[in-house]
Parts: sequence; C-alpha cells; structure tokens
Amino acid sequence: MFTFVLVNILLVRSPVGQSQRLVELRLQVQPVHLQYCRSDDNTGVLQLQSRFEFTNVSRRPIIVYKGSGHIDGIMVASSLADLAADRLLPGLDWVTHGDPMTAGKPMLAVQITESDGPGACGFVVLLPGETFHGDELVLLPYRRAGTVVPHFLDPGRYFLQVKAATWPDYALVLSRPGGKGKSAPVEKELYGRWKTWGDLWVQPSLTSQPFSITIEEHPAVKSCK
Repeated sequence: MFTFVLVNILLVRSPVGQSQRLVELRLQVQPVHLQYCRSDDNTGVLQLQSRFEFTNVSRRPIIVYKGSGHIDGIMVASSLADLAADRLLPGLDWVTHGDPMTAGKPMLAVQITESDGPGACGFVVLLPGETFHGDELVLLPYRRAGTVVPHFLDPGRYFLQVKAATWPDYALVLSRPGGKGKSAPVEKELYGRWKTWGDLWVQPSLTSQPFSITIEEHPAVKSCK
C-alpha cells in the first residue's frame, strides 16, 4: 500500500543573473507495482517499480535532461514530521548505491554545436503544465517481524522521498567559433544558447514529493533475480 503527500515544489534561481525568473520543477514518484524478494529467512528487499514524473509548474518552458531519474538517494522516516525535520532512519541507502554505471568505462562525450537545440542533445522542453516520465526501481530492505538485523526496516508504514539525478552523467563539449577564448561553465553557456527554447534546469538533482508505503508483516515473498 502506498499514498502520496503533497508538499512545496523546489524553486531554483537561474544561474544567469539576478533578474531571471525562478525555475519550478516538481518530481512525483508513483509506485505502480511492488514485490517482496527474499534474501534469507529473516530479510529481503521490497522492489517498487515506480514511475518518476517531472512536471513543469512554472510559467515558462523548462529544458530538462531526458535521462533524469537515476536514483542518488532514498530518505526514509517513520512519520511525515520526521521526514520534514530530516530525522531519517539511517543506513538504508546501501541497497540503492552500487558501482556507478560509468565506473571503469571511458566517459561519453557529446559535442554540441551552435545550431544544436535541446532535443538533439538529450534534453526535452516542457511547456508549463507538461510532464515527462521515466520508469525506475526503488529498493527498500526489510526484515521479518521480531528479528534484529541492522539497516533493515520492520513491518509498518514509512514516509519516503527520493533524490533523483537531473543532469547528464556524460560530458558536454561545446563548440565555439574559432575555438578560442575562455568559456563560461557548460551549464551557464548552454543556458544562454538555449534561452529561446526555455529555461535550462541546471541542478544536479531533485528531491521528490513525499509518499508513503506500508511493509506488510506477512508478505507473499518471491525469489527474485
């Protein structure tokens, strides 16, 4: 069982001067399917197949990285008040953080020319009120009632927020006329180049609105791969 709790959206001032409008983007996590996966007799991992919805709640178009949604962290608390006060249950991120996908691999670089727009470079333009989504897997470690296993959740109701990456994990290389001169940071220069399409979302991550889930005391458990 899971429910949603509405909170304030994130407001971020643009990186190009004080006169720029606030960029407003909302992330809502919608679990669509869950299953309990057995680890041993006392513990397991609750898999939440989830839809991550990014919505433009500002008055101007926003340019967002299409690959946004890779989970950077999961915050879990016993109550909504604890979640708001950052009184979190510790040690649960171990099930989320593995080796980075790029570890040990050459960094992919994308060349961006003067004529390239956001759509050609892995970004999407969201008009006011528009949403784009991606599917992600949220993992929560749980333990059988009555057992004492550190960094696993007892049966019960919990409140969660997910921190999702919103900037590419590959390098963006900007071509410049003549190839000379010291450039501004990539984010700032792209913001200026793409201003006719909208305001570029340059934050590295975005925290979702809170939602709650209930870990059952006697769930139907599967052997998952």
